[in-house]
Amino acid sequence: MCFVCHRGRSGKIRVLSMKIGLLSLCKGHLEEKYKCLFNQVSSAGDTCDQRQLGLLLHDAIQIPRQLGEVAAFGGSNIEPSVRSCFQHL
Repeated sequence: MCFVCHRGRSGKIRVLSMKIGLLSLCKGHLEEKYKCLFNQVSSAGDTCDQRQLGLLLHDAIQIPRQLGEVAAFGGSNIEPSVRSCFQHL
């Protein structure tokens, strides 16, 4: 898990990155995991903006990237995914 979150081998891991990785890999009901992930990135008003969603998706894509499966998830560019989520607001 640490190899996924360890940026630049600085010896530091962002707490949010670790939480997202653990939540993604743990056993549990999918709906509960989605709620928990949303709670980690949402602001006080239970809203999530493009930046917050981008952070979530960036950290979530690190696991398939390390496993060599990032292409199966549409690549590592998360910007189009973030834009499409907010396109019809």
